[in-house]
Amino acid sequence: MDSFVRRPTTTTRRPTTTTTRRMARLAAVALVGVAGLAACGSDDSGESGDLTGTTWVLTELDGEPLPDGVTVDLTFDGERVAGSSGCNQYNSAATFEDGAVSVEPAIASTMMACEQPAMDVEVAYLTALTEVTTYTVEGSTLMLADSDDVIRASFAG
Repeated sequence: MDSFVRRPTTTTRRPTTTTTRRMARLAAVALVGVAGLAACGSDDSGESGDLTGTTWVLTELDGEPLPDGVTVDLTFDGERVAGSSGCNQYNSAATFEDGAVSVEPAIASTMMACEQPAMDVEVAYLTALTEVTTYTVEGSTLMLADSDDVIRASFAG
């Protein structure tokens, strides 16, 4: 009988779905963190109407105050909006120019499940973001309205 030498085999492990999701979440959180750090250096008070670099905290959604314990914010970097949607981190391409706003409906978001009412707020907020068409800044308040001039979201900046 011939002698047979068994050589160890090497295999390449493919990342699991869980690992891939974790990496995507970390990347999204890092992106939002970088946007947040950039906003920290801004001294824009919202008075000029320039939204870039200000972190806006949602105070009302569809005319209702946010439930206790739910925080939603928005930061615009000149090309994208990003922030916390109450449960997850989100970002999307967007434009704010001369009172008109457009947020790309394909909003990227982490995918954590949260307890109510955070999940309901998140769904309503992300839906409203894709439906707004105009914005106004009055002092340190940003208001986003839809095509019927209904204010969908009010923020403090």
